[in-house]
Amino acid sequence: MPVQVDERRMVDFMVIYGLGPTNVASLVYADAGTYTGADTNALFDADDELVFMAQDAGNRAPANAASPPARARTARLNSPSPTRSTTAPATSIFSAVMVR
Repeated sequence: MPVQVDERRMVDFMVIYGLGPTNVASLVYADAGTYTGADTNALFDADDELVFMAQDAGNRAPANAASPPARARTARLNSPSPTRSTTAPATSIFSAVMVR
């Protein structure tokens, strides 16, 4: 399933415009090629955003489905749908350490 990760960070509004800080900040999308600059933490962290198309979600995996690797971190997302009243689409996202 395609996903998109958007890096975000807190930035003082006036620093974006090249002026001194004013202590008025906002959570903004971060990019090294813009005035907001790169995220100070390039890993997926609490202020970042993971998005996907709800239509790409499927039904919950059956009970006998293969488990993720033992060291994987798992997040299960349920996506309520106004058009599917009996079952909610489900998405499971796994994160694992790659061993070379």
